[in-house]
Amino acid sequence: MDPALSYQLPGAFTVYNGTITNVSTYTTLSGSTIEKQLTITGVTDPGSSAKDVLILFGGHLARDNEWGLNNGASSFPGASAKVFLQFCGESSFGNFAVNPGGIIQLADLAITKTANPGPLCAGSTLAYSLTVTSSGPDAGNAVTVTDNLPPGTTLVSATQSQGTFTGTTNLNFSLGTVGATSNAVINIVVSLNPNDPSGTLTNTAIVSAGSPADPFAGITAPLPRPSF
Repeated sequence: MDPALSYQLPGAFTVYNGTITNVSTYTTLSGSTIEKQLTITGVTDPGSSAKDVLILFGGHLARDNEWGLNNGASSFPGASAKVFLQFCGESSFGNFAVNPGGIIQLADLAITKTANPGPLCAGSTLAYSLTVTSSGPDAGNAVTVTDNLPPGTTLVSATQSQGTFTGTTNLNFSLGTVGATSNAVINIVVSLNPNDPSGTLTNTAIVSAGSPADPFAGITAPLPRPSF
């Protein structure tokens, strides 16, 4: 078929020997399986009375951030993912299997830090929060955050929305699984040594995942140090 006869809707469809005139929005069906369905309508190219129309459709079958945790095709065994199709006038769906064995899972994790505004007085407390987010497409597993408290501070408390933590100066948070498009929040309170000179208090937190590998692990910015 002549590529010159193709019609492209960016990132979704390529059509040979025809033109798509309308694509409906997705409808999500939930039951024993989760399905998303859409309707495509169009016309054949002018010319001979009968011709084959080829539609190439790219869909995100593997992504947890569209299907939910462990529901993406990358979590399925063998060729258990299915794509169903039904042509106008037909009463039943046909299907073909998708084998996700070659899909590479990814979890893009990031971390941000917020703190109460300074300057702060010596001997007072400083509260700050770490928010770990996952942009997907898959969940981050065995997610950990390390946060080494700067000299001149003492841990008052540390709480997290999920998981556990250990340490008093070198904090290690084990957050478990952070789902795609989800987040986990850590709240830390430290006291400031009254004998330390004024200046900028620098604190760095690092997020990482046991699997899948994340090439874009985030690092936070410095915290403000109180002025005397």
